[in-house]
Amino acid sequence: KEYIQCGRSEKLVMKNDVNLDLDVLNDEQERTLMALLNLIIPPSEDGRMPGAVDVNFLTHLNKEGLFPCTNEELLLINKVSHEVYNHDFSELVELKQKQLIDKLPHKLSKFLTWLTSQVIYCYYQDDEVLRAIGLGARPLFPEGHFLKEGDLALLEPVYERGKFYKD
Repeated sequence: KEYIQCGRSEKLVMKNDVNLDLDVLNDEQERTLMALLNLIIPPSEDGRMPGAVDVNFLTHLNKEGLFPCTNEELLLINKVSHEVYNHDFSELVELKQKQLIDKLPHKLSKFLTWLTSQVIYCYYQDDEVLRAIGLGARPLFPEGHFLKEGDLALLEPVYERGKFYKD
């Protein structure tokens, strides 16, 4: 048996007799993930900013080969939810979801930290999010970004210093 390896993996990944080499999540894992995404970055109340649920995070996980990193942890979160509240995590109201997250074991809190960083990475690459924060969804070039003209005399001490590195 092998243990979870995050990232792109072609091999079968097993842990605790559960096949984790899935390119998709089961329905409850997906509902649990969507509930977590809604807690990490909820949509704005005025509807101007999308939530993390709206930015195709499942596509990001698939593209980056990260499903094996999420499967077992989502199952564990749901298991803890059944132990504490006798309900699936996705069925809990937001307050109980937050309380449950505070009670999770250290291993799962590390997973949530990792998940949060992945969500943020994906979220701020989404065109709709970039437009909503006023950055515009466009490549850096050919439009490019222009520097404001400044006083180049400020660089004189740097030029006068000369080279201090080897060629």
